[in-house]
Amino acid sequence: MDLIYALAIAAVPLLVGSVVIWAIIKSAATVKKRPQELAAAVAPLGLAPQPNAEGCAEQVLAGTIHASGNAAAAARGRTAEGEVSIVDLRFQTGGRGRFSNLETIAVFHGPSGLPRMVLQPSLRERPVSDGLEALKFDDDEGEDAEVAFGYSYSVHASDEAAVRARLGPAFLAELNRLDDAGQAPVLDVLPDRVAFCWPRKGVEPKDLPAFLAEGRRLVALLKGG
Repeated sequence: MDLIYALAIAAVPLLVGSVVIWAIIKSAATVKKRPQELAAAVAPLGLAPQPNAEGCAEQVLAGTIHASGNAAAAARGRTAEGEVSIVDLRFQTGGRGRFSNLETIAVFHGPSGLPRMVLQPSLRERPVSDGLEALKFDDDEGEDAEVAFGYSYSVHASDEAAVRARLGPAFLAELNRLDDAGQAPVLDVLPDRVAFCWPRKGVEPKDLPAFLAEGRRLVALLKGG
């Protein structure tokens, strides 16, 4: 029994190592086949895959907090709601064991009519430059604002008064709903486009229509004030 026990204990690291290696290989395969999967998924949406994913990402993400990403796949085209791009950025985690991961970003093109701002989850906050200042929120600004910006989100803006005027009750309620659902978004608003994503999350091909719809819904609520 002692020998069997010793052998079983000795086998644990080998088993764990095998599982980790399998997970790393699987994650790399997922990223590798993403261009083909994205191409098939976006065709019904009216989008076309971009052969030069890096070039597309560099163009549509310029000036955003995503600009330094490494593109694995991209698509672009015009839908009934307007021109849109989808970019899958590649990133790695796991220390010495490098897991390949995807982050899916939707970019809605066209004049946004909104002040320059970056809204993102506080726990996954990325550096914001571009001369934007962090907004501070007081307890007397309402329960939804206190929940959203006291605990869950941060906002950087070029014009504090203009951005505050856009953070209406319906928009704040949607932010809190998404946070409760584990889908706290990033919105990077520029004059000519809005970038939307769930940070550090890739979107399954079958979920792309719902993903785009959620992004458009948030932008519409933001425009509604």
